[in-house]
Amino acid sequence: MGAHVRIERVRLFSYTLPLVRPITMLGDAMSAREGFVVALTDDSGETGWGEMAGIPGRSTDHDLIFLRFEFADAAAKMVKVQIHDGRSLEDLLGTTIPWRVKPSALMGLESALLTLVARRKNLPFAELISRKHSDHVAINSLIETQDRFGERVTEIIDEGARAVKLKVGRQSVEDDIDLVHHVRRAFPPFVRLRLDANRRWSMDEAVAFASGIEGVDIEYIEEPLINHTQLEELHMKAPHLPLAIDETVRAMSPDDVRSAAYLKAVVLKPSMIGGIRMTVAFVRACRESGKTPVISSSIESSIGLSVLAHLSAALTPGTPSGLDTARLFSRDLLSPGFPIGRSRVALDELYPAVGVIDMSLLKEIPLE
Repeated sequence: MGAHVRIERVRLFSYTLPLVRPITMLGDAMSAREGFVVALTDDSGETGWGEMAGIPGRSTDHDLIFLRFEFADAAAKMVKVQIHDGRSLEDLLGTTIPWRVKPSALMGLESALLTLVARRKNLPFAELISRKHSDHVAINSLIETQDRFGERVTEIIDEGARAVKLKVGRQSVEDDIDLVHHVRRAFPPFVRLRLDANRRWSMDEAVAFASGIEGVDIEYIEEPLINHTQLEELHMKAPHLPLAIDETVRAMSPDDVRSAAYLKAVVLKPSMIGGIRMTVAFVRACRESGKTPVISSSIESSIGLSVLAHLSAALTPGTPSGLDTARLFSRDLLSPGFPIGRSRVALDELYPAVGVIDMSLLKEIPLE
């Protein structure tokens, strides 16, 4: 049986976390990750935390303006609201967070509420999403650069990884073709190879790349085209190239994904597509149409990564998720943080089961 919960306080914080080295996301270079976290405290004094990680590398000025006004209004509506934590996921979230907010803010609010309920009920976060959840999450390893390539391959094999993600599109097509052949030979056949081009190629370049790696065993390639509206055309010209989308899904509905027969996989970043309920809908659409859904990070801190791990264990058990990003931070909001260098992480090692938030890294934003 569930219990009635009343939200007594909503607090909002910003953070800036330094990265180990500068990285480029969507054409923007960044040396630190900026974002927000929300804390919901109930009438028993229990608190749930959720992360709002907007588009990496983009200015957070607009987010801050939004949060000071619209989020303050949303927070005011949540305070004193009595909810029943025994309701279904859709009912629990829909009756408590019914207003329209930015995708990352919705993800933060939903995460905080479900974290609060999980802590009250002493259950894994994943249990609130699906009772058939796995007790661990599988993670694909990331090759971000070619620096230390040989050492990185050894590390990944030692980690027991079942999937590895390689960035392409940063050099000539010919060099990328050679790189993919080299990486595929470096790993055992059972390790899945995922590629990500980050919308770097023209149609001609993508077709040339597809021809150059024909016969190479890859699971899929994300976003190969500058013009993402040409993906179906690329599939017709290179049907052997398994296609996946990431950024493109933000402009699609679950029904659009369901009908996109040219896709092999869909990479889902809940902070970008509209939170937990929308992620559930997209996973369902993928399953019903024979596509592989892959939960992935938007470079969240360990607070957000832990939530994503629970989502993956609940919605895509057995499918390696794109959560190998904690290694990018030189400081993190949680201690202990999300485990680094592991291809399999147990949920009971993650927040909200464990972890202390470093309040020194947070700056509170007044909501009044």
